[in-house]
Amino acid sequence: MSLSHRRNGFTITADLNARLNDFYSNVNRLPEVSIDFVRLQIGSSSLYYEGQTSVAQLERVFSEGSLAEDFSSLRFDSEHMLYQPRRYFGWLNLVPRVGYRGTYYSDTKATVTSPSVTTTVSTNMTVVGGITNTAISSVTSTSTVTSVVSSDADLRNLIEIGAEVSFKAFKVWKQIGTGADRRHVLEPYANYTLRLAAGVEPEDLYQFDSVDALGELHQVRLGVRNKIQAKRKERPFDLVDLDVYTILNLDAEEDETILEDVYADAEFRPTDWLSVDLDGIFDVDASEVEQFNSRFSLSREGAWEAAVEHRYRVEGSDLLSGLLTLYPSARWAFNVFGRYEFEDSRVQEMGGYVRRKFDCMGIRLGGSAFPGFTRTNGTEQDDEYRVMLEFWLTAFPEISLNSKQRY
Repeated sequence: MSLSHRRNGFTITADLNARLNDFYSNVNRLPEVSIDFVRLQIGSSSLYYEGQTSVAQLERVFSEGSLAEDFSSLRFDSEHMLYQPRRYFGWLNLVPRVGYRGTYYSDTKATVTSPSVTTTVSTNMTVVGGITNTAISSVTSTSTVTSVVSSDADLRNLIEIGAEVSFKAFKVWKQIGTGADRRHVLEPYANYTLRLAAGVEPEDLYQFDSVDALGELHQVRLGVRNKIQAKRKERPFDLVDLDVYTILNLDAEEDETILEDVYADAEFRPTDWLSVDLDGIFDVDASEVEQFNSRFSLSREGAWEAAVEHRYRVEGSDLLSGLLTLYPSARWAFNVFGRYEFEDSRVQEMGGYVRRKFDCMGIRLGGSAFPGFTRTNGTEQDDEYRVMLEFWLTAFPEISLNSKQRY
């Protein structure tokens, strides 16, 4: 459950997330309270401030039967960043930044290596002249055992400096006879980041989410964004938005490459009723597409919506999903959806829901089925079924109360 209060310059959020069934793994947040400040100008100066602060009681619980042990920690995280946008020659944008992030953990972890002594006793009997002789011998061997134990509280300090530089160039394409001119906007950019870490390292922390994986970083993100802009109903919009970039690791080890992957993210909006979203990662070292996602959505406002999505992961997943939602009125909605995994040649999930909106609240009742299958180790997974009931408030526009799923 998430409760948020938004103002012009900041948002306060309280999240409560707790596992109910022990056959699931989860990160319990009991609770997590945070305040986020959007980028704001400091008085009449040229400096801008952006930051967030959160406190959370976190518990990582594993599914029943797992060999992993549960762990927990109180985490206080506070991040603050200062920016000073500048423009040179009338076209070159430079935004230097400096910031600090401090994260306190009530519990950390330590790796302990201890000796393990094993003694093997063997008995050897021989018979000589009718007399039995017994000889007992033992062999002692010593090995080491590594285990993870809970350790004391600690504070991680991160200091970050960086700068982003960019410029925009554009050209107008005249459409003879139609008046529907197009504008091509080209924006090359580079974003440099140097992050220094002091205190605990990521391997010394319990891992709950991406915050705990932060550490030293020295890289530059190089990219170029292309936009094709047009007008629809006398209002400008982005017909095409394509962002292609790569990340150069400036602190690469001997066995690492400076250039690892090339990323692409594209959005196409050719009409009011069709949208296309594409994103992917190309592995330069392996010369192959590491992942590629595509989504095609058709809709008629207030009547229906249909979408098809394909998600590909090399040597991992080839997933196709689709949905259809009908809106016979402003208060009712009916939906069906499904997912098919080509890698395993099986239906992963299929289901649907019914939604009804009232004057002060909305209700959604749905369900889905997970057909059984044979796992890679030969064991069988039985059919599973899920029923869900969701409600939300519509009478208080300044306060939101809704469910949130974390993956």
